[in-house]
Amino acid sequence: MIITAKNLKKSFEDRELFSEVNIDIPKGKKIAITGRSGSGKTTLLNILGLIETADSGEILIYGSPVGDKSHLIRNESIGFVFQFHHLNPELTVFENLEIPRLIQGKKLLRHEALDFLKSVNLEDKIDSMAKHLSGGQKQRVAFCRALVNHPDLILADEPTGQLDQAQAEVMIQLLLSLPQAVVLVTHDRQFASLMDEKYELINHRLTSW
Repeated sequence: MIITAKNLKKSFEDRELFSEVNIDIPKGKKIAITGRSGSGKTTLLNILGLIETADSGEILIYGSPVGDKSHLIRNESIGFVFQFHHLNPELTVFENLEIPRLIQGKKLLRHEALDFLKSVNLEDKIDSMAKHLSGGQKQRVAFCRALVNHPDLILADEPTGQLDQAQAEVMIQLLLSLPQAVVLVTHDRQFASLMDEKYELINHRLTSW
């Protein structure tokens, strides 16, 4: 089990977002979390990704408590795809892909970057400035960036939110094609239905559907 979450509870400004959330994320499993805006989906994803902490409850990574190693685990074992690509517009595609590897004190080789970009048909953009890419291209580069450190888990927060229908379908198929486990937060139940397991965050609880 990559992640085991037990009895997670989180409030924001005296408003309970959720409580008693339990979820297991096995290797390779594709999981969707749906819910209304403001229900706490992104917050839950950030807690699972060790970006935020719960008010109470426990996160286990491979059966062990996170402790003070959250930043190391996050960089080595978890990749993120956000609704907004968060690319540096003044860097090239290659330089944007290189950032997660540099954080580890390592280098990304050009042939590695090309292999990632070939998977999304963007190898010809490797030296292009990020600011010159279309929205769909930027999101595909962000998808590649999430894979650079070969994580076991990809967390995707509304990755289709800024894409048209055709581009959105491509992104979902890319996520489904990965050998890694994926947790997809989405408002689109049609996309969610393609995942192995489906959950909805409703009435402060995480319920399967």
